[in-house]
Amino acid sequence: MIVRELLLLSDTNVNALTRDHKTALDIAEGLPLSEESAEIRECLSHYGAVRANELNQPRDELRKTVTEIKK
Repeated sequence: MIVRELLLLSDTNVNALTRDHKTALDIAEGLPLSEESAEIRECLSHYGAVRANELNQPRDELRKTVTEIKK
C-alpha cells in the first residue's frame, strides 16, 4: 500500500497538519467505510498518527507546521 511506503520515508511527518488543521488520520476517518480506508487508518495509527485535536501543540507550533506544509 502506498500509504505504508510513504510512512517508511524518514522525512515523513505522520502528524503534519493541513491548512484546515487536519492530520492524515482526521482525513482518513472522513473516508467512506471500506476495507481500504480501514487499512489506511490502521496503518496510520501503527505509525503514530493522531487526530489534530490530540496534538496539543501551542498556537505558534501550529503556524510553523502549516508554514512548513506550504513549502
